[in-house]
Amino acid sequence: MIRNLIIEMAPALILVLIALFAIVKVSIISVSLHKNYFSLFFNSLLFFNRVTIRNTFHEKLKAYYKKSNKVNAIFYVLIVIVLALYLLMKAI
Repeated sequence: MIRNLIIEMAPALILVLIALFAIVKVSIISVSLHKNYFSLFFNSLLFFNRVTIRNTFHEKLKAYYKKSNKVNAIFYVLIVIVLALYLLMKAI
């Protein structure tokens, strides 16, 4: 029964996580930076390395890069866990 629940709900949960991820990223951009949303959003889908963060002179942008890395890590781990559970239950 739990297996069927996981198989049925995992795709919807992944879509909800992706939508929530996008909403959180856009809200962080709109609150802290007030500038070009699309390019900053798409560039921040990957992790920023420490050199990029250290060499950024704009303090608000530096803070956004750090927050973005934390948000990416949290949501990517959650998505991978749900996807792994789905694939494991589908294999049984």
